[in-house]
Amino acid sequence: MAIDGLRVALIVILVVHLALLVIALVKRRSPHVIGGVAIGLSLVAITVAYVLIVAAYPAPA
Repeated sequence: MAIDGLRVALIVILVVHLALLVIALVKRRSPHVIGGVAIGLSLVAITVAYVLIVAAYPAPA
């Protein structure tokens, strides 16, 4: 389960970054706005993957 969560998080990061690149090229948005959104969404995906990994391997009592 942990590997699946990590794989999903990496795929989400890749898709979001590609979508933001297309938006930046089509709408000519500020690179700072695109970069900020990309970093924020990446942190969310990484946090979700971390939570899935921790949930899959609980600490011994």
